[in-house]
Amino acid sequence: KLGFKDTDTVSGFIIRHITMFCNNELDVGSQRVAIKNLLNVCITHPRYFMSERILGVMDSVFETNDLDLQDIVINTLSTFLELQDREALLKNGLDFKDSKTTKLNVKVFHGESAEYVNDGICSSLVQRYLHH
Repeated sequence: KLGFKDTDTVSGFIIRHITMFCNNELDVGSQRVAIKNLLNVCITHPRYFMSERILGVMDSVFETNDLDLQDIVINTLSTFLELQDREALLKNGLDFKDSKTTKLNVKVFHGESAEYVNDGICSSLVQRYLHH
C-alpha cells in the first residue's frame, strides 16, 4: 500500500514521496536526483513552488555549501522562468495594444481570476532567491 489518500492528487502524492529523499542526512547523490525531480514536477504544476514543503527544500539547499545542489535549484528555477516568459509572449505578443480597442478583464483587475497566478509565483520566486 502506497498511502494514496482520497484527497491526494497524483502530483501531490509524488511530491510528498520525493521530498523524503531531499533530506540532508541522505547521501548527496540521492538528494540531487530527488531535488531535480521534485522541482521538475513543480515546473508542470507551478503552484507547488509556493508550498511550505518545496520552499523548505529550496531554502535548505541554499543553507548548505553544496554548489551542485544550489546549481540544480537555480537552473531549474531558470528553466521555469524561461518557460513562463515564453508562454507570456505567446499569450500577449509584443504588439502594441490600443487601450481603446482592448477590453479590460475586470476579474483580473480585481484579483478574482487565476489567469495570472503564475506571474505572481514567478515574482515571488525571483524576490526570494535573486540574491543566490
